[in-house]
Amino acid sequence: MSHLVGTLVTVAYRPLLYVTADATAARAARLNIPLYKRLMVVLTAPVVGSAMQIMGVILVAAIVVVPVAAATLVTRSFKQSILLAILAAEFVTLAGVTVADIYGIAAGGLIMLAAIGVYAIVLVTTKLTAVSLIQRLLTRSRQPITQSDRQLKADGGDKK
Repeated sequence: MSHLVGTLVTVAYRPLLYVTADATAARAARLNIPLYKRLMVVLTAPVVGSAMQIMGVILVAAIVVVPVAAATLVTRSFKQSILLAILAAEFVTLAGVTVADIYGIAAGGLIMLAAIGVYAIVLVTTKLTAVSLIQRLLTRSRQPITQSDRQLKADGGDKK
């Protein structure tokens, strides 16, 4: 099922992106908006339906949201967000099911714990990276003026 959904999303990627991001522009580009909205529902339904058998309704809503939230923290484009969210969702699902099998406990909760763990790691990493970058920029701007800096004159740079 996931291969079918992945293939359809790959084939119809640009129109789906256009319709979801800006329906007015998609209408101006003469895309069949109702068709692509139906396709989105048809693609989402089996994924959610099969996931509900494993995790339940509330966890499905969370597993759809948390990997996307983690992906948007580190990506700059819609395409990168989709790809990274898919990889993150697959990773946390496999991790949760594997740990559940090893310890003989429910998989749904472990999948969500793994998803939240990935989100927390990504969030902390991006915040630490941002703080480190800001500190480096501030440190560079506070460097002392050297003797050669003081000797510079605004004479146009021509030495005769």
